Order: sequence, then structure tokens, then C-alpha cells
Amino acid sequence: MALQLRTQKRTYRVPLYRDGGEAVFVVDPDTPEEVKERLDRFTFVERVRGEVKEKVDWFKMKLDRVVKVIAEWEGIEDEAGQAVACTRENKIAVYLNNPGVIDEVLAEAEDLAQEEKKRVEGEAKNSAAGSKRK
Repeated sequence: MALQLRTQKRTYRVPLYRDGGEAVFVVDPDTPEEVKERLDRFTFVERVRGEVKEKVDWFKMKLDRVVKVIAEWEGIEDEAGQAVACTRENKIAVYLNNPGVIDEVLAEAEDLAQEEKKRVEGEAKNSAAGSKRK
């Protein structure tokens, strides 16, 4: 029996309930490589009084993460009750005006990705242990 491992990233549906309303965010959590690549992109060198210091633009990095991780949403409306399309600009606007909500969605996305990682690692260990017994 062959060892089956995931070869493609998976998206997750994150439901969110607020004030009697419901929305669903489709998220594509970062891989460790994507986290490192984003950190590298938003790290820059600055000279302060002759000293070279590395700095990170955490704000731009967070906006980039919001845009990348949130793939789609359903049930998001503006103050007038109009549906809000899931565009780059709207993701940023929703985050800037509702950072706690979006942070909750991102945290849930990370939790789901970690659970999936543990499940896959567990299956791989069980599969490997089973093949050793044969």
C-alpha cells in the first residue's frame, strides 16, 4: 500500500456570526514558505545614526496577508445592506474598518491549517507504522 500525502493546498470555510448575521470566509492559509517569503519582502534596511538596522513594515505585511489569505467571502454587506464584492480593495477596506473581525478569521484559518497538518502527519505516521509491520 502506497503512502498518500496531500500535494495541493486546501482552502477552508470559516463561518462568522455577529449581531444576528452570518458570513462565510473562504481562506487559503499561508504555508511556512509563504510566511518567510512575505517577511523577506517586507523587511528593509535602514541607517540610523550610522547604524544599519533591519526593520519590518508590519502594517503592509498584514495587509498583504489579508489580501492573500482571504480568497472569497459570502454574506458581507456594507452599512446600506449592499453586498460587498471580495476584491483586493474591499478586503483592505473591510480589514481597516473591522480589524478584530478579520483578525479572528485569520486566526481561525491558521488553527484549521494546523489541525489539518497534524491530521496529515498522523496519517503519514500511521501509514508508515502499518507498512513496517508487514
